[in-house]
Amino acid sequence: MGKQGHAERSADFALMYLKKIGMPNEDIYIIEHAIRNHSKGSETKIGAALTFADKIDMQKSRMMRFIHGNYFHNNIKHMLDVQLTVDDEKITVNIITDGMFDYNSLKDYSKMVTKPIEMSKYLNRNCVFKIDNKEIDLYSIVTENNKQL
Repeated sequence: MGKQGHAERSADFALMYLKKIGMPNEDIYIIEHAIRNHSKGSETKIGAALTFADKIDMQKSRMMRFIHGNYFHNNIKHMLDVQLTVDDEKITVNIITDGMFDYNSLKDYSKMVTKPIEMSKYLNRNCVFKIDNKEIDLYSIVTENNKQL
């Protein structure tokens, strides 16, 4: 679909599809609203979950088409998967790589770190980041040169 206007196009598609399958209008509205506003964030649980999922969906197979210039985009080819685990105490984001991924490149895409932290606060849980199953303080790395976060 592409980045420009993707939230609106996705919401329009979802609206059409959900009506077609006969979903109740009140449920359609909640879902359509969450999709339409997911790029801006949301105050609903569904919207927050959708925003969170959108920002951490960074696996190589999906992102290769977006490689265009900055270090993060050129480094994404080394990310093989992003595993998400949620339990009663924490949200864990584990980035699986081919061993060549430079986590400092996340400074160019800080939302991959800040959105899980926002979601974990929303759910009253801690947020843990791992790269290849090794815990790492990505928040400090991402905010080191980006104090406005």
